[in-house]
Amino acid sequence: MPIEHPKHPFKLLRRHLRSHPLLRESSTQKGFAVLIDRSESLVRSVEIGRIRMSPKLAQHIETMLGVASTWLSSRHYANDPIISASGKPLTHDMVLAYLKRASESDMRDVEENPAINQDARADAPMTLAQQMAAGTLKLVEQALAMALARDDHSLMHEITGLLLKYETRHNPRPKE
Repeated sequence: MPIEHPKHPFKLLRRHLRSHPLLRESSTQKGFAVLIDRSESLVRSVEIGRIRMSPKLAQHIETMLGVASTWLSSRHYANDPIISASGKPLTHDMVLAYLKRASESDMRDVEENPAINQDARADAPMTLAQQMAAGTLKLVEQALAMALARDDHSLMHEITGLLLKYETRHNPRPKE
């Protein structure tokens, strides 16, 4: 029987996210990076142990997802429960509630910023998926603006490719 070794908390958390349909896309390193508003390279580097998780990053993830920062600071076995900020085992509903709060905070920022186009403001309550998409769009816009300021057009090509891939997957063209 093989000996089980403790796993990095990111890996266990991503596996937990994979088991919920609304969170499944966040179970890859790339998706998790988007979810916690950090770079994929940072997520990968922390997960493989190239760099240590800072207390600031652990606190950020606790704020975003509700996972206890103390739990994030050490390795665990696969069957160990993920501990929430409240000290109880983490559930999908807890994660979704934290994401909703973070997304609502982002939407308040949009509402309070008069420079943002009026059309971007929602008149009706948004679903969780719409809130997550709005938060992601804001991050993409910021990343694109920073890349263009550096005269780096590769990010624009990457984003365009991702948008086309998303469009094809979620809005297939009708067969003629």
